[in-house]
Amino acid sequence: MKLLLGCVNSDLSLIGFDWDKGEVFWSCPQTKLKVCGICYDGPDLLISTDDFFTRVTPSGYIRTRLNGRHEALSHSVHVIEDDLVGIVDTGNTRVVGFNRKGEQEVEFEPLKEWGEIPKDAIHLNDFAVTASGILASSFDYRPWRQTKEDITWDDWCTGGYGVILNLTGNGVTGKGRIVGCGFNHPHSLNFVDPYLYLCSSATGIFHKCEIDDTGVVREKDRFKVSQDHFLRGAHKMGTEWFLGGSAVRHGQGVVLSQRVVLYRLDEETGKVENRTVLWGHGEIYDVLPWRDEVMEPLIRKHFSETVARPGSRQFRTS
Repeated sequence: MKLLLGCVNSDLSLIGFDWDKGEVFWSCPQTKLKVCGICYDGPDLLISTDDFFTRVTPSGYIRTRLNGRHEALSHSVHVIEDDLVGIVDTGNTRVVGFNRKGEQEVEFEPLKEWGEIPKDAIHLNDFAVTASGILASSFDYRPWRQTKEDITWDDWCTGGYGVILNLTGNGVTGKGRIVGCGFNHPHSLNFVDPYLYLCSSATGIFHKCEIDDTGVVREKDRFKVSQDHFLRGAHKMGTEWFLGGSAVRHGQGVVLSQRVVLYRLDEETGKVENRTVLWGHGEIYDVLPWRDEVMEPLIRKHFSETVARPGSRQFRTS
């Protein structure tokens, strides 16, 4: 099983990792291309970071800037539908939709009615397109930076302040409402009909949730994946999930481990395994399947000089 890892606050931005061999087979440094969220869109690789997103095509780069009151702090990027890509503008607490030409088509702002809001108000970070609308994750429903200053670190990480918001509603009602709560730094939403999966990244728990007839998200099962890592990035293959284990808690500089790992969770048995991806203080943001038909043309065109060195300490897997 080969996977593409998108990494942030790390020396490497993109990593090709072979789970079966337990080794990195390709990588791109942040100095070459800065990355946060990643996704595929046909033959292209989409990348979000800072205040823009980039469409990497076999012929070139198309970069689109997100303009707003605050710096965008772009997080996740996903395809919403044909010719519509959504980017989480975390700095302005919204999801912005662009067409293939880089033209803005829509925006979803759950806090719009508040008027002027602080930068990165609730740490909106990810979304998933579901049968009940576009659901998004945030660390709190209150200004999270101020909130965490008034409580202990343990409470901030385990107090269940994270929420799931419905950004679109059902077309008539429900736009912007809270449909799920009690999570800890929720992230990495995946809708696998009929279930919504997500990480409580601060506690290393992976949740399987039902969405009831009223659109409310209710936990059906949970898996304790990690004690030692910030859990973020999720991809499903069959009954197995591949989940990213970051060695540093994002934005806090708290060192959790001396290695960045990839976890494999068997949803049916609950069995968890891990492989070391990197030694050092890095963060995995997204986990995707490695697609030769997409990545090989892009590597030939843009990244031919970037190769992994599996024999070096940085790529040692044991």
